[in-house]
Amino acid sequence: MTFKLSLSLSLFCLMAAILNSATASDFTHRVSKARQFCFSSKHTYYHQETFHQSFKLKSEFYKPSKTQKLLGPVFIGIFDRFGSVVQGMITGDESANVKYYLKSLGREAKRYAFQKNFNVYKSICLASCITNNLLETDPDTNPFESLDLAIVEGRGFCRHFALTTLDILKSMNVKISPEYSLNHMFLKFKQNGIEYYFDPSVNDGRFDCNFINSSLVK
Repeated sequence: MTFKLSLSLSLFCLMAAILNSATASDFTHRVSKARQFCFSSKHTYYHQETFHQSFKLKSEFYKPSKTQKLLGPVFIGIFDRFGSVVQGMITGDESANVKYYLKSLGREAKRYAFQKNFNVYKSICLASCITNNLLETDPDTNPFESLDLAIVEGRGFCRHFALTTLDILKSMNVKISPEYSLNHMFLKFKQNGIEYYFDPSVNDGRFDCNFINSSLVK
């Protein structure tokens, strides 16, 4: 009985190790893909940015919510920031290295944007390009899943996309902040006295890079 239990535990640990190894390999592959597509002159898709006068999605998706603006940072602090640290300590998998990779990609993006003389809009597009190579949209993602785990698994929803892009842009020294509607999270920034919204969950930064004038929503 003891032998069978020991064998079962050994097999379980082996399967878990193989799964973690495969996940880690996929994650590092996506990091490499982000570098290949977003930092290579062969894949320059940063066309003239578009300032939307209409919406692909319903405008209420971007109508700010005071309640969510109060609760959102608390939720993010618990599940995405603190939760990511705990997750990495417990599992010891690639989720413990996510911050390192994001900072590294952010520094590379900063250098690339400087070399290419990118303006603020194109810098945001570049950060979104990186995010969309690391993540795929999955509305069924557990809402309590931490940011780092979502990035390692390669799937998430609006919150994960917004936070990933935000972290990359911070490393690029681009001033931008999170914004919350009732059921959505995106980013906002000011340029030439005008406030714009940017949604990395629907803009891949290469083929789509659309900015919404916030005055069209309020």
